[in-house]
Amino acid sequence: MKKAGVLHTLKKWGQKLFFCLVLFFVSLCLFEWVYRYQFIDFYSSELEALNTKETLQKERTVLVMGDSFSAHPLGYVKHLKDSLPQYGVVNAAIPGTGIVEASLIAPGRITDYTPEVFIYQMYVGNDLIDISKPTNWGEVGFLRNCYWALSDQFRSLSFLNYRMGQFSANVGDDVADVSPTLTDTFNIDRYAQRTKLYIKAEGQVYENSAFLVNGRREDFEVLLKRLDAMLEHLPDSCKVLIPVIPHCAQVNDYYYQHYVEMRAIFSAPGIYRTTNYPMVKELAEHYSDRPQVEIINTLVALRAADREGQRQYYANDPHLNANGNATIGRLLLQRITR
Repeated sequence: MKKAGVLHTLKKWGQKLFFCLVLFFVSLCLFEWVYRYQFIDFYSSELEALNTKETLQKERTVLVMGDSFSAHPLGYVKHLKDSLPQYGVVNAAIPGTGIVEASLIAPGRITDYTPEVFIYQMYVGNDLIDISKPTNWGEVGFLRNCYWALSDQFRSLSFLNYRMGQFSANVGDDVADVSPTLTDTFNIDRYAQRTKLYIKAEGQVYENSAFLVNGRREDFEVLLKRLDAMLEHLPDSCKVLIPVIPHCAQVNDYYYQHYVEMRAIFSAPGIYRTTNYPMVKELAEHYSDRPQVEIINTLVALRAADREGQRQYYANDPHLNANGNATIGRLLLQRITR
């Protein structure tokens, strides 16, 4: 009788657990549906934080979309705002997002602001990672792999993680005792944690992305399809600028050696000697028959500008510093005003 009672209790709890799992899955699917179709403006707070009301109300607009490289309030977009008073330079960038999220958000932003110039900022370091996370069950923790695998399918999970990260330190955030962007001397212990996690999961991730090898070509094809679909929403007269920001290891030996020390894998130092690398080259070829679309290989300018005393990236973070943002700002300004 006692054994029967235990089995009955276990069965009861099993049914409750099953019900909770089904309820969770149905709720997640519903939330994913709302997120994918953007029935709610999930990123209205970012838009309001990065733009004044005056900017959002101007008739002539330059619309900027991208990730954290564009979303920094003191980044290259500020250079454009300061230099183009005749335009409302609308910064619609969102940290931690890629082409999948951008393609969901862009139609609404384009409808709201009808840009004369549209800028979509790309980044070699994680644009393909955003499409397919580098799950590695042998090197990375179980929960992290589960999250990566699920978030590739349920994009709303990335949004929830992003929102949670704004309130507390999350397992996927860049957490260090000293902010990586406040130090100017390379130190592995102070380098951005997310970067080291990606290297641990996929040692050749940056070379794979730049040269479209080891599975990253398939991700690049997804990127092209999403980018094509996003650009279809723009007016025919709209000028499209796509600046491609390289990973810092592509710039010169200074950054390359930092990544070698962090155990990133490169087949040869050629990653920082190749200028017209496959990702940017094939992007340009893809849009060669669309004169209104310009792919900007920013590696040339960043490489020329980066030297001791004028570094373009932070020493312990893969983002552009003030010098690098000024370089990108000048490049884009030349294209907009010519």
